[in-house]
Amino acid sequence: MPILHFTKGERFFPMHVEDYVQQSRLMRVPQDDSESVVLQKNVAIEALNAKLPNGAYLEFVSKDDLRKARLKPLHVKRTSSKSHRLTYVGLAGRVADTVFRSANIFRSLVPAGVSDAAAMKVRQHTVDKQPVVYGRMVEDDSWVVLQYYYFYAMNDWRSHFAGVNDHESDWEQVLIYLDKKSLSPAWLAYATHDHHGDDLRRSWHDDEVKKEGLRPVVYVGAGSHASYFSKGEYLMSIHLSFTKLFTTIQRRLRRMARLPYDQSGFELPFIDLAHGNGRKTVEKDDFKLVEIDKSMRWVHDYRGLWGLDTRDNADGERAPAGPKFNRDGSIRASWADPVGWAGLHKIDTASELDERGRVKKIDTYVDASIAELLQEIDLLNTARTPESIAQIAAIEKKITELKQMQVALKDSETVRSRESADSHSRAHLKNPAIPLEEDLPSRRLFLNAWALVSAPVVFALLSIASIYPADDRWRFLFFGAVTILVIELFAKRNLVRYLILYAYIFVVLVLLAMLANIVVAEFFVGFAAVFGLLTLVSLYWNIKDRITLR
Repeated sequence: MPILHFTKGERFFPMHVEDYVQQSRLMRVPQDDSESVVLQKNVAIEALNAKLPNGAYLEFVSKDDLRKARLKPLHVKRTSSKSHRLTYVGLAGRVADTVFRSANIFRSLVPAGVSDAAAMKVRQHTVDKQPVVYGRMVEDDSWVVLQYYYFYAMNDWRSHFAGVNDHESDWEQVLIYLDKKSLSPAWLAYATHDHHGDDLRRSWHDDEVKKEGLRPVVYVGAGSHASYFSKGEYLMSIHLSFTKLFTTIQRRLRRMARLPYDQSGFELPFIDLAHGNGRKTVEKDDFKLVEIDKSMRWVHDYRGLWGLDTRDNADGERAPAGPKFNRDGSIRASWADPVGWAGLHKIDTASELDERGRVKKIDTYVDASIAELLQEIDLLNTARTPESIAQIAAIEKKITELKQMQVALKDSETVRSRESADSHSRAHLKNPAIPLEEDLPSRRLFLNAWALVSAPVVFALLSIASIYPADDRWRFLFFGAVTILVIELFAKRNLVRYLILYAYIFVVLVLLAMLANIVVAEFFVGFAAVFGLLTLVSLYWNIKDRITLR
């Protein structure tokens, strides 16, 4: 069973689903998308079955729970990121981040205080109760898969660790792949945000896989509960639909400037902390292993959500479905085909590789035997006696039998080209999760300060420029933009590398601004008000992030 290492400040740990369900209400979103209706209070686990209507979900935190939490808030010491998340992207990303955070007011998010109320409720009803991991074993022709499922009452990544999202309930999983013939561990796969396929898995013998004895170590993301092979801080970038055009332009400009691609564009940065400096499960008794069997109808039949359905169009703040189903009711790939989910159908087990080696040896031996028999036929052909003709016929029959056996062996061998289970154990990785490198303290101090104020400074510049005297407006905008870019380049310590890129971008922006000046000159006062508001909003969000992680 894997060992979990949590980060300091984590408030939610794997728990028994029955404890969660009993404290929840069973709700339903009507087809007309009106206010949700209560189907059942004090829910029994048996109620989660196939008979429930579409749109069913569990609600863990009630309005009464919210009121109690606000009267007596929880204070938990937590770890923080070594650098502000905005230091890992460029100026464009910080500006886009302000727009994204501001646009959240139009989304259906988990209400403020829900994560605190959930933490209080979990603490109240699960005191001294043993954490639970749910297990499942799956076999195919080559592999035995051990699936470990962990259920958390809440994902509080956004509200508690300045991450992307919050949602009630959270299902995470870790998979271990055993050679079916020898039952020796060969691969592991950890569920990690939007990574998929080959990038999810590592060889059992990979140096990145930490083990205590024969048990693999999992570093759990703070609040997000994503699983990592190494401790550290991980940068998760979001690409928004409205920034796709700008991202495409930025990439083309980079190619024109012959600069490598990095995260200085319009990606929105979020840090997932997996420091491993908090609670950890070491002993086998730290977890109660519950095997998933056919009697668990809540696994096999319940297709609803396991927490609040916020009806968020982006799905990021909607609760997940169970271990078997996606939110839309379809079966998860990791459940239906855990081998293919991690890209292992193309991989031979060590036993299969041994078998292939044995077949090749036999094939070589058969070729040598046939060559010797053909030499005997050549010698017998010189005599051409009735006895030699009979001997040649017997030898030819033997050669035919050997070739038939050779063809049968080749047919039984895997004809697909596969990777070795031992060699090239990292060759399959294309975009793996890699912890961030630590910055030097001097650089971190200045870059953190600039990341905090750079987007507000940009909006302030645009706000002032909008009401600046028309004769000097472009001069003011030009010198202001140059000053900001010089500070940005100095903070990033990549002056030469970015100078050409920002020159291209500046030309594009100036052309757009000139066009805007021609079309909407009379609206500059309105622009000033909008950019002035964005200045304050940007500063508010950035400072709030720092306060959250203190």
